[in-house]
Amino acid sequence: MIKIEPTNYDKFILDGQLALESYNDLTGKNTDLINEYYDLLKEYRSRSSKTLSDKEKVINKLIYVIEKIGMDNFNIYEDGMEYNLIKRG
Repeated sequence: MIKIEPTNYDKFILDGQLALESYNDLTGKNTDLINEYYDLLKEYRSRSSKTLSDKEKVINKLIYVIEKIGMDNFNIYEDGMEYNLIKRG
């Protein structure tokens, strides 16, 4: 389970976007899931002011996407994340 502190939400949102952009879905089975996240992110970014609730909604969707794609595809840190270019075996 991924636990993100509210003080790190902005960094995780940015890192999550970068990690998902780096993720290469060769099967195409996660395309709709990732696009749903990007749609939510686009809506979030279009808001002039963002509440904690808005950020939590984006973070929760990001966590959901990461868990569905597979945690082994990402390196998760206390203050950020990145795409795991070389999966650990």
